[in-house]
Amino acid sequence: MKLVAVLIALSSVAVFAQEAKPSAREAKVEQLLTLTGVDSQTDKMMDQMFKMAVANLPSDAPPEVRAKLEEMQTKVFALISERMSWQKMKPVYVKLYAEVYTDEELDGMIAFFSSPAGRSMTAKNPILMQRSMQVVQSLMAEVLPEIKRMTAEAVRR
Repeated sequence: MKLVAVLIALSSVAVFAQEAKPSAREAKVEQLLTLTGVDSQTDKMMDQMFKMAVANLPSDAPPEVRAKLEEMQTKVFALISERMSWQKMKPVYVKLYAEVYTDEELDGMIAFFSSPAGRSMTAKNPILMQRSMQVVQSLMAEVLPEIKRMTAEAVRR
């Protein structure tokens, strides 16, 4: 009887251990995410978004108001960073990629991002993102006066 109980306990441990192990597709997704550096890109993107938000605070605000706005944005971005950290988002990404892409597609992407061209793309992607953010920021600076005018008109109505 004790032998049966031990065998049942061991088999249930084996079942749980197998459930915790990622599937073959999930393992491919994890490999792809590592190759593409999604973890570090996610952190860098959050940093850039914070810097851009601070840079877009009203420049004509009194110093004490600006300090309060900066403090609030710091708290908001800390909350977002904590809730959307890579540790918390990784399982979500793995699940989504595994649901969307086939094994053949994952194999092709892994092959590409393992190649010199793919590694170059991954290495240069932060530069591309930074330049893209600069372009968007300059475009927003051009349209901001019009947005302020539209907002003022809406408030007056």
